[in-house]
Amino acid sequence: MSSNSGSVTPLPSQGHQAQQPRKGPHAPSCDHNKYPIHEVLKTLLHAPGPAEANDTTNQVKPLLRRSRVLELGAGTAEHAIYFTEQFHAEEIALWQTTDLASELPGMTLNLSEGNVEPSRCPLPKVLSFTDSEETWLSLNSEVADHHKQLRPPSWDIVFTANTFHIAPWEACLMCCAKLQHVVVPGGFFVIYGPFNYNGTYTSESNARFDLWLKANKSAQSAIRHFEQVDKAMTDGGFSLFADHPMPENNHCLVFRKK
Repeated sequence: MSSNSGSVTPLPSQGHQAQQPRKGPHAPSCDHNKYPIHEVLKTLLHAPGPAEANDTTNQVKPLLRRSRVLELGAGTAEHAIYFTEQFHAEEIALWQTTDLASELPGMTLNLSEGNVEPSRCPLPKVLSFTDSEETWLSLNSEVADHHKQLRPPSWDIVFTANTFHIAPWEACLMCCAKLQHVVVPGGFFVIYGPFNYNGTYTSESNARFDLWLKANKSAQSAIRHFEQVDKAMTDGGFSLFADHPMPENNHCLVFRKK
């Protein structure tokens, strides 16, 4: 694993303002993982870039400024609401949520009730792992070649939580292959969820969860193997930047585009 691998200390729930009940859908898992994920994102927004890696003055600059974040499989949009509340616009300028069309009404309701700036957290867009490359490219902001209508990558961070063990593996591979078209050079793909290592479960609870997934979600749902995800990302032009152990036998993998 990368030399940048390491654990982060989860933020305690104490000291954070209680979220007001919303009429829209709620994912309890968001309440459990938003604090440790917040800590991971902080490391990306404040980590030294290549030019500052050997800085001996301890005055390193943030790695990313006014970042544009694209979230895949945003579900209830609760992560988007929380993180745009926690991070200043100079850290995260835009957080764009995406998911299947069936999820958009609930996401839109939560965003309308959340304390978010529409310019920073706009209405969600329809996107799936299996959508065409053209659809993924349409999410990029600027047209580089008006003749060919090619849009250069424009997202500093692509984030997804609890999606790879739900989606079929073939869909996950399609996602990994398309990320290179939307993430800027030096940008990141951040994926949160449970993973197997060295072909084995990391806990008995994960083994039970894997059985539950196959019985209650889909026969194609499963906890993914870290090594397979790492290979798919390497094939797609990324390298492992960090592997953060998370609470409840989860991990937050961070891949950086070469």
